Amino acid sequence: LSWANLSGANLSGANLDFSTGFTFRCSCFNIKAELRLAAQLAYHFCRFDFSECKEAQEAQKALQDLANKFHRVEECGKIEFKEEK
Repeated sequence: LSWANLSGANLSGANLDFSTGFTFRCSCFNIKAELRLAAQLAYHFCRFDFSECKEAQEAQKALQDLANKFHRVEECGKIEFKEEK
């Protein structure tokens, strides 16, 4: 899919587990997707180290439940953020 314009593409049911990932170019805006892909992307986002970015950490916490619906969560590990005291 290198250099493919995916704008508006319907990726429902697509198996992208072994893809090189999405590009962050505008050509990927408005892709139609399902829960499986949303969970996979949320899971990967939640695995980034945002130790220097409080806003991103809050976004990760908000996405935790979705991320844990990732179809490979048993293999890769459940996302669990510590509660602040």
